[in-house]
Amino acid sequence: MDSRSRDTAPSTEERAAIDVVLAPSSSGRSDGGLPASPHDLLLPALHALNDRVGWISEAALDYLSRRLTLSAAEVFGVASSCALFSLRPRPRRVLHVCAGPACRATGSTTLCRTLERRLGPADRPAGGVIWQRSPCLGLCERAPAALILEAGEPPRTAVSAPSTVDATISAALDLRRARPEPPAAAAAPQSGGENLVLLRRIGQVDPASLSDYLNTGGYTALHHALRMGPAEILRLVRESGLPSRDGAGVPVARSWEVLAGQQESPHYLVCDADESHPAAFADRVLLEGDPFAVVEAMTIAAIATGSRHGYLHLRGEYPRARQAITEAVAQAREKGLLGRNILGSGHSFDLEIRRGGGAYPGRRGESRGMPPFPAEPVLAGKPVIVHSVETLIAVPPVITGLPTGSRLYSASGIFRRPGVYELPRGTTLSRLLAAAGGALTGRTPRAALINGTLTRPLHLDRPLPAAGPGSVVLLDEERDR
Repeated sequence: MDSRSRDTAPSTEERAAIDVVLAPSSSGRSDGGLPASPHDLLLPALHALNDRVGWISEAALDYLSRRLTLSAAEVFGVASSCALFSLRPRPRRVLHVCAGPACRATGSTTLCRTLERRLGPADRPAGGVIWQRSPCLGLCERAPAALILEAGEPPRTAVSAPSTVDATISAALDLRRARPEPPAAAAAPQSGGENLVLLRRIGQVDPASLSDYLNTGGYTALHHALRMGPAEILRLVRESGLPSRDGAGVPVARSWEVLAGQQESPHYLVCDADESHPAAFADRVLLEGDPFAVVEAMTIAAIATGSRHGYLHLRGEYPRARQAITEAVAQAREKGLLGRNILGSGHSFDLEIRRGGGAYPGRRGESRGMPPFPAEPVLAGKPVIVHSVETLIAVPPVITGLPTGSRLYSASGIFRRPGVYELPRGTTLSRLLAAAGGALTGRTPRAALINGTLTRPLHLDRPLPAAGPGSVVLLDEERDR
């Protein structure tokens, strides 16, 4: 983008998309939220442009930079770092074909070669649609996968997974031909099994029903937490030894105590559901299958740490998870379980969903330092803690006295039954293999990507990492990848 260009005008449609985002908030939140800043609004405005128009023009970038008083370079940097965006004209309908490790292990390379013969080269319009290779889409248990996005008012989406050439082309040419997505429980092979804690509701409740959630013990933990108060919540979490499932594995109580002790306010709580690590998809399954549990967990964490504002940073490639968590937030707010004076307790907490896209928060996606240390003032200059979905969803069981010694593993590649598995922390690859029915080929697997690191030869009885994304892609050297 030429930073000297100031004489181009956006289209009426582009201007409208931007103006809606930059107008006073109409989200229905009751706490005021984060003070609006240029960087805070940049990514939502870019998503709005891409959703409505299908690509982002130089004129739109110029208009956005002027409205936000950001340099053209800053705006361009964020817009160019997201695989979902295009800075060149393209059809409104885009077929994103996953080229992540789980999809390569199950045939996406062959799929792409066939699409080249049938639709033409990638990134070249054909028949009102354009296809492109995409980073991991987080649909790893249904690999190879494809996601179809169609810009408009409103935008539309469809999924083709497992993706065959005929089914994918058919859906890309007409979204109405796309097969319905399976329920979230299809990604949790243990659904309905005994001794599950983190996955206990997946497949057992309607994720869109607050009544179902309440009838299976939902919000019992929040009621207990409201009676206990922050100090008692912190004591319980400390005594449980609950570890963060995030990369560092820091005890959850340590982070919470540091944030709760900060004099500077307000405090912020961030749930990082961007899940950008290749072949990690457990957070997606939790958000799609048990969204109220995520909202309840964030509310308890907020009470313990004195946070009145929360943000759920959601991966841009998760439209169904976005719909599920958006509906859960709205229902919880309507019933007084979220917002001001929750259930008459005097505690207030509300949250907002923000889509990711290679920028977090509102700056170009590039290597920086590790995620913030507990209570580091990185969000609007105020103290914040960041947790993954899995870390937070383990909190309500602590409050209600359930065991918390398990964690989630995302199994994909040539597992016979790929999906999310709940197993004891530090379980072995051998045990995960047994739970998932062994390898699809029937042969001993040759290698695996474990938390993104290639492991070869395999040591089946070595414990899997107890922290990090818990992703395991099983590989066979003879398979297409």
